[in-house]
Parts: sequence; structure tokens; C-alpha cells
Amino acid sequence: MEISAVSVDDGVYRMARVRAAKLDTSVSAVVRDHLAGVKVSNPFSNP
Repeated sequence: MEISAVSVDDGVYRMARVRAAKLDTSVSAVVRDHLAGVKVSNPFSNP
């Protein structure tokens, strides 16, 4: 597991904390789950 740090404005962090609280989890888990769902294209592959 890698450790990363990101900077977000206060409003974004507050929204993430509220979402985490509603899901009974951590902000880190919310961010991890969101990033896991991001589809990344390979710039080196042929379309």
C-alpha cells in the first residue's frame, strides 16, 4: 500500500467528512474507493 497526501480546499474536505460519516467510514476510505473507480486510459496503447 502506498501513502499519498493531497491538498483540497476546506469545503471539499468537509463534504468528504460528511460522506464518510454517513457511510460510517474514514475520509481515506472514501477517497480510496473513489480513486479505485476512476478509469485511467493508457496513453501508450493504440485506440
